[in-house]
Amino acid sequence: SYEAACKASNKIQMRKSFEKAKVPSPKFIEIDAKFLENPDLQGLDFPLVVKPVDNMGARGCRMIRFESELKENAKIAIEYSRTKKAILEEYMEGMEFSIDALVFDNSVTTTGFADRHIFYPPYFIEMGHTMPSVYSPTSDQWKELAKTFVAGIKALGLTHGVAKADIKLTPKGPMIGEIAARLS
Repeated sequence: SYEAACKASNKIQMRKSFEKAKVPSPKFIEIDAKFLENPDLQGLDFPLVVKPVDNMGARGCRMIRFESELKENAKIAIEYSRTKKAILEEYMEGMEFSIDALVFDNSVTTTGFADRHIFYPPYFIEMGHTMPSVYSPTSDQWKELAKTFVAGIKALGLTHGVAKADIKLTPKGPMIGEIAARLS
């Protein structure tokens, strides 16, 4: 639906949908140019990640390790946004995965499960994937990651089409970075 497409392409709407459905994802705040004048982290702790709310391919996305990096990197993320808004969120520590799926009548069929290789902090440069993953489909980790992905798909209202998750296995368990209504 149009509404589901909006939720899958705007990171603030996506996070709010996850929050409402209790799908694990990072704590976040929405920021814009006003934030740059008087930054208020609203309880978020470093390290943080800032990214445009409506862009992809890690353009404008940066890790912020210290307060001294906050304004400059927030400004860059806002500039990369079509709506001039960004999302500031807690950094998720852990191994990252890409999961692809077909969605038909609310039924989700996993079509790909790969380990993501992200390098060059504070940037997030994807240098490739490994398939098959270190986790097999029979492992508890794979099952928990897939279960969280399906919950995220449902929270966004994706009922027909494709979905792709960037998801991490953190010390707290699986947490969704984002879900797109497209394949890798």
